[in-house]
Parts: sequence; C-alpha cells; structure tokens
Amino acid sequence: MLFLNLRNFWQSIKKDKYLLAAIFLGLLLRGLNPTFGSPSLYVSNDEAIAHLAAWNMLAEKTPVSIANYTPLGAYLQIPFLVVSFLIMKMSGLVSNAGEFELFVLTHEGYFLFIPRLISALFGTLTILVIYKMTLALFKNSKTALIAAFLTAVSFNLVHISHFGKPWAASLFFFVLAVYLVLKDRTILSPISAALSYGFHQVGILVFPLIFFKLVSKKQFGVFLGSSISILIIAVLSLSSLRKGLLESIGNNQSFLLKGKFLADLLTGHIDLWDSFFRTLFENFSLYFLANLVTTDGIILIFGLLGMFLYLSKKRSHKEIIFYIVLYFLFASLFFHPLLRYLLPIILLHIPLAAFSINSLFGKWRLVIIMIMFLASVNSIWWNYLYFKKPTFIIASEWIEKNVGSDDKIANVGGRFTTFAPNKLSIEYMQKFDPILNQRLFVKGESIAMGNTINIFYLNKIPDAKENLIYYIVNYSPTYVVNYFFSSRNSLIYRFPNLFEAVVVFNPSIGGRDEEITETLFDPSSNFDTYDNRTHPSMYRLEEMGPIIEILKFKN
Repeated sequence: MLFLNLRNFWQSIKKDKYLLAAIFLGLLLRGLNPTFGSPSLYVSNDEAIAHLAAWNMLAEKTPVSIANYTPLGAYLQIPFLVVSFLIMKMSGLVSNAGEFELFVLTHEGYFLFIPRLISALFGTLTILVIYKMTLALFKNSKTALIAAFLTAVSFNLVHISHFGKPWAASLFFFVLAVYLVLKDRTILSPISAALSYGFHQVGILVFPLIFFKLVSKKQFGVFLGSSISILIIAVLSLSSLRKGLLESIGNNQSFLLKGKFLADLLTGHIDLWDSFFRTLFENFSLYFLANLVTTDGIILIFGLLGMFLYLSKKRSHKEIIFYIVLYFLFASLFFHPLLRYLLPIILLHIPLAAFSINSLFGKWRLVIIMIMFLASVNSIWWNYLYFKKPTFIIASEWIEKNVGSDDKIANVGGRFTTFAPNKLSIEYMQKFDPILNQRLFVKGESIAMGNTINIFYLNKIPDAKENLIYYIVNYSPTYVVNYFFSSRNSLIYRFPNLFEAVVVFNPSIGGRDEEITETLFDPSSNFDTYDNRTHPSMYRLEEMGPIIEILKFKN
C-alpha cells in the first residue's frame, strides 16, 4: 500500500512538474534574502508600521492595530514572534521576557524576516490560484501553466511579495474570491473577499465584481456568505480604524489621492467643479501605462491582446474584462500614482495574457520560453541587487570599525538605521521630547549590552528639518550621517562651507550617479518612468540603498 501511495505521488509530481517548477521559481524570487537590511526596521516605512502593529498588540495586550492597515497581517505574525522568543530562551540567548524586549528594542528590524516569509508564502500560493482560475476560464492546461509562470516572474508581484507588508496576503484572498465566484461558491467567495480586506483595505474593491456575478443568484448561500463577510469586515474595521475614514482621506492615508474629485467630495471640499475638471484632465492613465510597460510589459501587451481575443469569442465571464477596464479608469482618476494600487487587475490580467500567448505561439515552445525569460528579466535583476549588501549596511559596518565609543554621531535621516541610541544619547534627545525611547531608557545600564551607540536621531525632533544646522552644531558630533536619493539633499551640496566628506557610499555603477532610484518603495520607482527627473533605472545600480554620506565639520 505504501509503495502504491508513493508511486501515485510520484506520478502526480511528474504530471504537474511544470506547475511545481513555476511555484518553486515564484517562491525563490519572493523569498530570497528575507533578512535584507537587518536589523534596520525602516527599510520600508509601510513594512515597519505593519510589523510594529504586531509588537504593540503583544506589548499592550490589545487586538487593535496601530497601523493604518486592517489587522490580520499583524495577527498572523504574533504566533511566530512568540515562538521566536521561546527559541531564543531555550537556546540561552535570553533568559526572560525583559531581556527579549531589550533585544527587540535595540534590534528593531531583526524579526522582519517573519512577515517577509509570510508575504512570500502568500505570493507563492497566489500562483496556484491563478493557475486554477485560468484553468476554469479556458479549460486548457497549457494556458494555465503559462499563467502560472507569468505570475511567478511578474515584477510587480515579486516586488510586493518581498516585504512584510500585508499586500501579498490581501491579493491572495482577492484573487481567490474571484476564482471561487467563477466556481459558484456563493458562501466562500464573499468570505474570501472579507479576508482580503482583513489584510489590506484594497480587498474591498473586489466586492463589485462578486456582487455582479452573484446578484442574479437567489440562493441562501449568497445571503449567508454576504452576511458573514459583512460581519468580518465590521469586526476587523473596529480593530484597526484609529482614525475615521474621512480623516484618513484628508491626511492622504488611504488609496484615494487627496486633491482628486472623489476625495474632495468625501471630505467636503468647497470647489468641486474645479476639482472635477482637474481630476479629469490630470488623470494618471498614460502614467500608469508607461510604468506598466517598464515593469511588466509582456503581461500588459499580451493581456490587452488577450482581451480582444476573449471578447471576439462567445465566452462567459466577460464581466472580468469590464471590471479590469473600469478599475483601471477609476484608479487613474482617483488613486495615488503607484502601481501597487493596480495589483488586483494585474493579477486578473495574467490569465488573458497567457491565453493570447498560447493562442499565438502554442505550437512554438521555444518562443514561449523566450517570452517567459523576457518577462522575468526585471525580477531576476532586482533580486540580484536585493541579495547584495545594501549601502546602509556597508555604512553601518564602517561605523562599527571606525567610530570610537566616545564619538558622537548626528543622524539626519530616520530610515535605514541599524543602531539604537545609548543611554547618553537618549538623555540628550529627551530634552526635546521626554517620552522618546522611554521603553529603552528604563532598561538602565543594560542598554550598553545591546546594539547601541551615542547617536542623535534628528528626525525625532519635530522642528529639526527647519533648524537642522542649529541642532547639529548644538550637539557637536564627531560625525554626521546623512542619506539621500538626490544630490540636492546632500549636506555637502547644501552647506559646502560647513561639512566635508569622510566617506560616501553610492550604490550606482562606479558611484557616478547623483540621482538614485529608490528600489524598495514601489515597483514603478525602480524605473525612470516613475520620475524621469530624479529616478534613473535600477539597471544603473550595483547594490540597493540610498547614497550614504558620513561627514565631519571643516576645520
């Protein structure tokens, strides 16, 4: 019996070996180097906030998230954080919860690998859902395999699945909800959509498609699924909304862009006619298309062709195409100009791209392989850069080797920092804000055991940006550390008579470029179509990270 089971398992693997290859490739491209930038917490601000939400729930014993995201992503991290504590305790690295807290406070981003691996896993599972959805739409295994490989190598999907943000999990349940509605799972589809919302508010945007598909079905399952999903959304909203919806829109902290007609309408803007025409004529449709060409051009081009081929034939589920078009137009008018907000329709675009590729080149395997390779170039290069040591880690290593224990450092920026302030620097910063680093400060002399140096983070001071030189001079540091992506923000450029460079770490090839792309922010920010004035392509980089300058005062 065991032999028969093993043989059946092997036959299953042989039958699905290409699908397994796509899944493995997708996992590799998403899960590579999960400790990138450790122990820096603010490699990506959204990632940091989502991670801090989980820590705050543990510390305050509350289910309410401090992040702007809905809380399921934080809930999912908590068991793994608890297990990490138990492993460290059993290994003798910490002896109690207090020592573990000290470790976390002095190595804030050390455990970011947990949400990153969770994100990579959900991103990989999405490949399987797209495969199943494509199979349901076209009843063709070859088309479904092409869709699986396109999902595996899509730069937009690879990029968003690399970080500890809740996007990948939300997108998994988003596309699962679409697949379930195609299979007439009237109860599970709305529940999956609600779970998508539970990770990120973008999940709410799948409900119009589900409603359109289910509105004609007078079944008890539709009522039950809808009722459960409404209950889930209500509970999760109460566990996350620290600010009201209108306040979030007014502060530009939702996917609706402040200053556009819909945001102005909801927040009570007075001149709606001006807002309407400005929104209409200043839409982002061409901008989005240009960025889609540079990030996932293969998927875009063949997906558009797939739409025409699909509409030209008498096929069901054409409302998916109408949904893609309407979503794109809506996003172009009202959303922030970031490709991450188009990820739901990029996913729905992939089966159509696979359909057109198979329709045109189904008999030429070599051509399909070449197309898959071209589609993967961006993801491969980005992962190559991501695997290398970033500039801010190189700069931190330089500081460890060259800065003495009595030397003081003034750090101008708040991101990409790997050190925690020691007791002396906390005492100094608390002159400006008594609650700064309070949890760390109460640890007393044990702070010295952690990853700490005498560093003054100027970003912690509310008016430091306007009075930068005053605070730096008043602190009288041995070194000043600054990071930037544009040379206009270099302190040497701004204050040439005050500072001189000790060492500069520039990630561009040969260290020549004065404008650097921010590879970690958004998929689109890796190319000059994001902002051709200040953001060259990632192909001009040798490693990731900003330009780091370590300065001292001129004599």
